[in-house]
Amino acid sequence: MRAVEAASDPAQIRVVERGPLYVRGAVRVTLESGEIVNTGARVALCRCGASRAQPFCDGSHVRVSFLDPVSRDERRAGTGEVKR
Repeated sequence: MRAVEAASDPAQIRVVERGPLYVRGAVRVTLESGEIVNTGARVALCRCGASRAQPFCDGSHVRVSFLDPVSRDERRAGTGEVKR
């Protein structure tokens, strides 16, 4: 049985290969202007830059064939550097 996260839980971030950042727990997303656009227990944040719902993921990573700048193996080893 899967545990349900609560907005009071510490935040956890999971990188989805070729996809968004899944943030669970105490989440509040604030724009540069100071406007709070999300509070709650979970959110998916865009990493590909193509989402029309920035800063949130709308699935556009699939359409644009987003590739991670750092491979899963490099992330696990802690040796990955963003390739520019």
